Amino acid sequence: MSLPAASILRLYADAEMGQYAARACLQRLPEIGRQYVLRLAVCGGVFPWVEMQSWSSNRRNDVDADKNTENNSGGITGVCLEVIKSLQDMRSLRIIERLPPSIIAIERRSTLENINESFEDSNTAQSESDFEVKLTKDYYEAIQRSLSSLRPTPWPKANVNALVQEELKSDKKPSKKRRDTQPPTTDELEIFTQERWDSVLHYLVGSDSDEQGGAVSEPPENVIDLLLQTGLMQPDPDARHVSKERAPLVITSRGYEFMLQNLHAQVWQFMRQYLGTLEKLSKDRNNSNCNNILHEALLFVLSLSFCRVGDAYRASSLTKASRTFMGDIAQFGLVMVRKLGPNGVKVFFPTRVSVNLVAAASGVIGGSAAPTSASAQRALSNALSNPYPKNSSHLAIIVQTNFQLAAYTTSPLHVPMIGLFCRVDTCRRLPNMVFYKITRDSIKKALRLGIDAAQILSFLRTHAHPYLRQLSVNGKNDGPLPGNVQDQILLWEAESTRVVMDEVYTLQCKTDAEFEATKQYSIDNNAWGWGCEIKRRLMVKFNKAEDVLEFVGKWRIRGTAGTTVAVGGTGKKSEDGSSKSKKGGRKRSSGGDSGKQTKRMKER
Repeated sequence: MSLPAASILRLYADAEMGQYAARACLQRLPEIGRQYVLRLAVCGGVFPWVEMQSWSSNRRNDVDADKNTENNSGGITGVCLEVIKSLQDMRSLRIIERLPPSIIAIERRSTLENINESFEDSNTAQSESDFEVKLTKDYYEAIQRSLSSLRPTPWPKANVNALVQEELKSDKKPSKKRRDTQPPTTDELEIFTQERWDSVLHYLVGSDSDEQGGAVSEPPENVIDLLLQTGLMQPDPDARHVSKERAPLVITSRGYEFMLQNLHAQVWQFMRQYLGTLEKLSKDRNNSNCNNILHEALLFVLSLSFCRVGDAYRASSLTKASRTFMGDIAQFGLVMVRKLGPNGVKVFFPTRVSVNLVAAASGVIGGSAAPTSASAQRALSNALSNPYPKNSSHLAIIVQTNFQLAAYTTSPLHVPMIGLFCRVDTCRRLPNMVFYKITRDSIKKALRLGIDAAQILSFLRTHAHPYLRQLSVNGKNDGPLPGNVQDQILLWEAESTRVVMDEVYTLQCKTDAEFEATKQYSIDNNAWGWGCEIKRRLMVKFNKAEDVLEFVGKWRIRGTAGTTVAVGGTGKKSEDGSSKSKKGGRKRSSGGDSGKQTKRMKER
């Protein structure tokens, strides 16, 4: 999802939450980019570019990087790679209005391949000394409000204890759900998020019972719709005697890949799809309501990163569109909504996943796993010390050099997840442990499902036993996974990419001249596959076979017409002086040979 410039500037221009959008974008910049923004903010939002370069005069990459930068810039020196990256990010986030001419020249040289090395922008040297870097008006005003604001959080914190005490002192009939009126603890928020996502994963794998054998609640209807929109599930293609709308849903290859991702990656994928749906609706229907909800949703997500986990915030502080969005993401487990006090004051509690969502987005998008917090590490260690862990969401994996995998878990979800790339018939269950074997066939099966080796290794590293991770941090081993296991999984993946299947059309030519003409035509039109000059047989790409056959038909007609004139017998002269053949040449059919569709294997 990529926002247009007008939508980004509208986020900054919001009077209440624009400052938090500006701070969130500031945190996404590299270190030197944040320094540029803050210095520009206190210098009136504009400063000469020549003097700005002195702010980063001590920031230089290594010698090779400096030489590479000088070559790419066509002789423009004094600009390190980190400065270029920072300015480009500032421009893409609409923090600055324009890039300096030297940076534009570097971009041109990096994007144009056939450019002369001696190329020089005549306007660069002239405008470089006069150019000023300027913050956009909306961002400058937003960052100024952020620097001068004394508000610690985007919304006022609700006094939960006062609301609870007010309810206890009230004359109203005691509620049967007295426990729900108490503020949740941090652990309860973690369990709340995990339970919501466990219901999604249970629905993906088709499981209807948890580790205690109890029934698992089905995800809300809009969550199921998102599973279909993201391609994680699809109607069962093998279902018979039912319409497509009523066919049961089954997991897809993307769904298997989704299961191996960490929680932050899963939540971020859902959020991107949800926001992308709102953006599409606002464009297709030109719906101002959807556009307003999209704007408020983006501000809400960015503002959540400045809240504290476990604190309560009044829902009345939100706009109507934000309250609608809050109800939707509560079903994802990002916030917990409760009513406290005798008057039923609605408050929401941000969870750890929602607070860290924007901060972890860069790692998620890049494909790396989100870092595990110290509290999560302690919780995992405490759960593993108990032979019957109470929190089934914990998973700790130990991979041995003999390709045996041992996983500490009691969750029924983790068993099929690990079975995606392990040999299923080698599964051995213990009360709090499961054993598997990684084999060549099991990795091949995972590859056919659309899971690559990098995702398997990332899953094993992310869920490695905390003691193994601690040893790798202390330098006592090379990593939580044995080196021979990592190398072998990568080699098994490489085996599947050595042979590529192409669909071709076999054509038998009649003469050497026809073979050569058809071969040249196929090469010129990117249709050539293979050919044998001795047998006059060639193979062309199947999607371009009709064009080749049309060429062959026309070529044979031209050849037959020439043969007719050369072989014609004695003729009688007509009145108009032309000659008519008694024994004309026999016209040959252009479709004499019937081609055959085949498949060809070629070694890379």
